[in-house]
Amino acid sequence: MTRKLLNQLITNLSKEDFSQLLNCLFLRFPIIVFGENSDTVNTFVDFLATLLPHREPIVYWIDFVTREEHLQLLSAEERDYDVRRVTILVYTQYAKRALSEFSEFKGCIIGVKSTSMTLEDVVKIVLSKNDYCGVFSVSNLFKFQMYGNIDMYFGKMLSEQVIGKTSVAMERIRKVLMKKLGKKRLNENILRILLDFDVEEEAIKEEILKEEILKFVHACRRALYLLSRIRLLEQFHISGRISGKTLLETIGYFQTPPEDIILFIKAEWGENFENILQKGRLSHIEDWLSSLW
Repeated sequence: MTRKLLNQLITNLSKEDFSQLLNCLFLRFPIIVFGENSDTVNTFVDFLATLLPHREPIVYWIDFVTREEHLQLLSAEERDYDVRRVTILVYTQYAKRALSEFSEFKGCIIGVKSTSMTLEDVVKIVLSKNDYCGVFSVSNLFKFQMYGNIDMYFGKMLSEQVIGKTSVAMERIRKVLMKKLGKKRLNENILRILLDFDVEEEAIKEEILKEEILKFVHACRRALYLLSRIRLLEQFHISGRISGKTLLETIGYFQTPPEDIILFIKAEWGENFENILQKGRLSHIEDWLSSLW
């Protein structure tokens, strides 16, 4: 089921919308899933959570009920880097209650039935407690709209990697089969069935997506450990700055700019290392000095 939904998402959303949706999920901005049918909306609430394999989905009104329990979930993250960050799922039947009860909507995916509340009212409530939010409409056409600008390359890179690597993998498989067939002639129907990889392609797409996501998350965790120690150096009056190039080389990850790493760490672990990342001319000098070793 999730594989088919992923394929629908990639096929029906524009590349820009899909990239923004991924960025919104990764930076833990609230997402409103809005549509006419409750079952469809709730299905996509569940599905979006599967795009975050490193997080733990928690369902409102099943796993927790009160505002105090909600705050406890968030405060547990502040005390421990190793606690799995949560994605809070709110189904349509509990949306109104959550919108009135929650003091913030960090990491929430909220399902709203279009006949129960207007989209304008929902967005207004969410933005009164959070600076950003995204709206994923799942009625006749899929559409994603971002409220607030996100300057993050990761979503675009991830969508390109998934589409590109899946295409390459399928092409290689088909080439091997055609080579094995050689000049042998098969019935057209048999040949079509033999080369039909629609189901397998969906599986490969899902596997590549999760693989690339976890590569990024693990690289960011390595960056978290490094930057935390560098910040400690300031207590001993030692320069606590690092260039973006040195950061990426140290963690062994080059697919996104260092600024994306900093953004994700802030969203995932609540640590702001923006002042540690060296920029401008001094950054180039540090890179040159590092290259001499």
